[in-house]
Amino acid sequence: MAAGRTARRALPVHAAAAWCVCGLGCSLAQAQVAPPGFGVRGVCAETAQVPWVRAIVPWHDGEHLIAIRHELLHARGERSLRHKPVFAWPPTDDIAFVLPLGGNQFAVGALVAGDVACIDLGGGPTVLLAGVANAFDAVARGADLLVTANPTWPAAGAHAGVWLLGPGRVPREILPLVGPSGPLVWLGNGDLVVGELGPIVPPPPGAARLLRIPAARIAAAVAGATLSLADVAAIGAGFDGLYDLAVDTQGRVHASDPARSIVVHTAPGGLTPAGTTLDVGTGRYALALHFAAHGAAPLRGYQPPAAAPHLCVVHSDFATRVELLHLAPARPSAQLPGGPSLAVGTHALQLSGAPPNGLAVALAGPGTGTEVPFAWGDVPVWFGLAPVLVAATAAVDATGSATLALHNPGSVPGPFTVQVLALDASGSGDVGTTSPLAIEFEP
Repeated sequence: MAAGRTARRALPVHAAAAWCVCGLGCSLAQAQVAPPGFGVRGVCAETAQVPWVRAIVPWHDGEHLIAIRHELLHARGERSLRHKPVFAWPPTDDIAFVLPLGGNQFAVGALVAGDVACIDLGGGPTVLLAGVANAFDAVARGADLLVTANPTWPAAGAHAGVWLLGPGRVPREILPLVGPSGPLVWLGNGDLVVGELGPIVPPPPGAARLLRIPAARIAAAVAGATLSLADVAAIGAGFDGLYDLAVDTQGRVHASDPARSIVVHTAPGGLTPAGTTLDVGTGRYALALHFAAHGAAPLRGYQPPAAAPHLCVVHSDFATRVELLHLAPARPSAQLPGGPSLAVGTHALQLSGAPPNGLAVALAGPGTGTEVPFAWGDVPVWFGLAPVLVAATAAVDATGSATLALHNPGSVPGPFTVQVLALDASGSGDVGTTSPLAIEFEP
C-alpha cells in the first residue's frame, strides 16, 4: 500500500482488517452521532460497487463525481445515478486521487502509471502531468501539485514523501517521510500540513502525527530546495491513524482515520487532537474530508445552517455502503403547539436543540427584518428583531430542551415576532438563536 494505503479516498489496504471487523459488525451499525448544535445528512451513496469506490467528490449542488476503479462517473441525488464516465484511465490502472481545482476543473491521478490528468468538465482541454506511482493525496499550488506518494513500494527501503509535479516539471521529491503515504492540506496562511504515520503499519495508538511546514519553506522547495525535518515548524502527535485532512475557517484541522468511526479536530491553530467532529457510526469508518466554505457563519454549533459552511465526510463499512455526509450547524428550534394565535393567558413555547443545561431567553418585537449577526464574544448571534423585550426565561435541560411561558395579558393585541436566545451554562461558550417565529396576541 503506498506503504500501507495506496490511494487517496480509496479503501485503505489495511482495510483487510476492517473487512474482518465489518463481517461481525455491519449488521449492528448505528447511526451517525453529530455533536450538540450540529446536524448531519446523507447526500450521496453507492451500494453496488462499494469495495471499488475510490472517491466521492462534491461538484455542483446535488451532483457529485464518483471514482470507481479507473473510471470517474457523474452522480446525481441521494443515490448514485451513474451516467457514462466523464473521464477514465486504462482498465489496467486505478484512480489514485481526485482533487477539485475549482469550478469544473479536477486533477485525477493514476495509481499505477503515476500520471495526473487535469481535466475540465466544462469542455476545456485536458492537461497531462508527469507524476509518480502509488500517489495518495494532492494539493494544488498554482499550476503545480504537491503529492504524497511511495513510488517504489513494496521494494526494500521504499518510503513515502511529498513530491512536486507541474507543467514541464520532472517529478521531484521535496520532503521524505517515514511510513505509509498520508494526507496533506493547506492552512489559511499558506503553511502546509502533512500527515506522517511512522514506520509501523498500522500505526500504534497515538503514533501518527501532523507536520507543519512554513509557506516560505514550501516556496523554497518549489524553487529547487529539498526539505527535511529541520524545515518543520511544528509537530502535532496523538493521532491513531490519518486518512484525510480538512481545515475550517476557524483554523481547526479535522482528521479522519480509516480504522475508526470518528473524525477528530484540533483547537484553532493547533495540531493535536482536541475534540470529536463527528462519529459516523459503529461498523463504519471515516474516510475523505472536504470543507465547503459558505456564508458568514462559522462551522460552529447552533449557527443558522443556510448561512454556514459544512464539512463533507465520506464513510464506508467496506462492504455494503459508501456514503457522503454533510455535517453543518443546526439552530435551536422553537414551537408553539397551539399555533401562532394566542388567546389571553399563558402559553407554552417549546424549545429544542439548545445548548444543554444552559439558559433560554425569549425575546419579542413588533416585527421582523433581515437577520443580522451580532458578536457575542467570538460567536455571531443572529437576530431579526428591533427593538426587543424579554418575554420569558427558562432553564434548559440536559437534552437541550426547555418550556418558556409566554403570557398574553390581553392589552397588547397585534402581531409580534419571537426569537429565543439560548446560552450554554457558562454564558461565554455555545450560543444560538431560533428562527423568527410570528405570533398574534388576541385581545
